[in-house]
Amino acid sequence: MTSSMRRKTASIHQNARPIASGRVDPTTGGDGGAILGAMGLIAAWRLNTSFFETVVAYLAINVLYSTFLKRIALVDVFVVASGFCYG
Repeated sequence: MTSSMRRKTASIHQNARPIASGRVDPTTGGDGGAILGAMGLIAAWRLNTSFFETVVAYLAINVLYSTFLKRIALVDVFVVASGFCYG
């Protein structure tokens, strides 16, 4: 997702990434990501409802972080640190 959003600047530094390097069209990458994401959510739901809720919360945090939370200094630190919390 980040490579799609910052494609021009990412291509300068990250030529190994398929979208940033131009080997994969952003639309194709987005469609593939959506299909794989939906499959993952379905699998999580079938596995356990609590696990599904955890996956949805994790996905929401990642989307919020990628879109605008990383621009808020202290919130950025807490969001990244929350990814290391277990329990």
